Amino acid sequence: MSFNPKKQLLQFLAEDIGKGDITSALLTKKKISVKIISREKAIIAGAAYAKEIFKIKGCNVKILKKEGSKIKPNQTIISITGDAGKILTCERTALNLLTRMSGIATQTNQLVKKIPSKTKLYATRKTAPGLRYFDKEAVEIGG
Repeated sequence: MSFNPKKQLLQFLAEDIGKGDITSALLTKKKISVKIISREKAIIAGAAYAKEIFKIKGCNVKILKKEGSKIKPNQTIISITGDAGKILTCERTALNLLTRMSGIATQTNQLVKKIPSKTKLYATRKTAPGLRYFDKEAVEIGG
């Protein structure tokens, strides 16, 4: 059986949304534009999955920093336009995955810089349930 990332992203959204979010439901008619902006230096990982999460709900998304990009504080990573309620419905799930994967990629990159070039760094199977695929990909992006 092969892994289907989109199916997992749909499950993440369903789990996060649960029976619904009353705040997001109040804003369904308003169109907005938002940006995801970095707070610190990092290696970007998970931007494509964050984009997919927003696209599932019909938002327009543009990735401005590609996977593996080194970023500084206050750089725009992703811009999103669409229905305010739909953006708010997705934002926590997308941000959680983006920050988790970027954190793993950043830490991996820091470790790779500390070990001899002939040494290989391997990820273990010790990951959180449902996140193994994403965690392993973040390690690869980090180096």
